[in-house]
Amino acid sequence: VRQYPCCVGPGDKTVPGTYTIEERMVKPVWRDPKTGKQYQYGQPEYALGTRWLGFNEDRVQGLGIHGTNKPESIPGRTSNGCVRLHEQNVEELFAFALLGTQVVVVE
Repeated sequence: VRQYPCCVGPGDKTVPGTYTIEERMVKPVWRDPKTGKQYQYGQPEYALGTRWLGFNEDRVQGLGIHGTNKPESIPGRTSNGCVRLHEQNVEELFAFALLGTQVVVVE
């Protein structure tokens, strides 16, 4: 339906495959996976952008699609495993990717 330029994780951090969206959030709290510290939308350290589409937890822990405060990282391979999109793209996707929507991540 759509393809977007994105940033994924290096090496095998973002495993290609089919995922199911099981969580949809606007401006969710973000927990830094390196420090465990939580950040709210609007704080300088906040990295998720305006939308979060979480993947099924039985396949991956804490991964999904989100916006970014680093648009220059797209395209690239510098995320912690999530799929980063430009804000306008993640907001467009969020409008039609409902719970249960299948997402295919390809190399």
